[in-house]
Amino acid sequence: MTVVRLLERDGNRLLVAGLDAIDNSPVLDIKPYGAKMFPHEGVCIPDWMQKVLKEFERNRPGA
Repeated sequence: MTVVRLLERDGNRLLVAGLDAIDNSPVLDIKPYGAKMFPHEGVCIPDWMQKVLKEFERNRPGA
């Protein structure tokens, strides 16, 4: 897995920087960023994702 910087979105096409892949190879899955899973400095997490992460933390077994 690689955390990338989103540079631009055009419909279903994403332009990113920092992807660890061969040019023009297919991307099979995209996941939203979670700071606890992949801590990085200076990441902006949208409100909707922060809500999802809080809900996940509340509902996970053993929490």
